[in-house]
Amino acid sequence: ALGIDVVAALARELEPRGLAGPGSPVWVQCFDLPTLAAVRDRLGLKVVWLASELPDPATPGVDGFGIAKAALAGDAGHAFLAAAHAAGK
Repeated sequence: ALGIDVVAALARELEPRGLAGPGSPVWVQCFDLPTLAAVRDRLGLKVVWLASELPDPATPGVDGFGIAKAALAGDAGHAFLAAAHAAGK
C-alpha cells in the first residue's frame, strides 16, 4: 500500500537465519492471497489464508485457513471444515 515490498522485507529477515524453504518452521498468515503466493514462490514457506468469509477449500497454493468463528457457524461452516480437512488443509 505504501510501496513497501513486504515479501522482500520478510526475506531479508528470514533468509540469513536459515528460516526459508519448505523445511522451515515458519508459517505466514495473511488476508491477501497474492501476497501469500509471493511468499510461497520466493521463500518456499507454508501459508495460511486469513478470511472473514468462507473461501473455496480447494484454493491452490494455500496450506491452511484462518477463518472468522462467525463464518464457521452453521451447516456451511461445517461443510467448509469437512472439505478443507479432506483436502489436507
